[in-house]
Amino acid sequence: MTTNINEKVKQYISEYNQKLQGLNQKLQDAKTRIQYLELEVRMLTEKEIPEASTIRVLEGDGSLEAKLKKTLAKYQQELQEKQ
Repeated sequence: MTTNINEKVKQYISEYNQKLQGLNQKLQDAKTRIQYLELEVRMLTEKEIPEASTIRVLEGDGSLEAKLKKTLAKYQQELQEKQ
């Protein structure tokens, strides 16, 4: 009987550790995604959108700027949801 209880406890601990490891992996993945989104938002706001605005002014084509602003809004929304 003691062996059966010991086995159940060992199994429970093993399952618990596996679930904990899975949660830690999900947390790390979320942190990595947040870092990626922060870098993308920074790149879009500091470099790509200003360049696209220049193209819009010089060439009259605002499609790239609109596309980048839409992407920026999507990234900002996802970043806000994850934080």
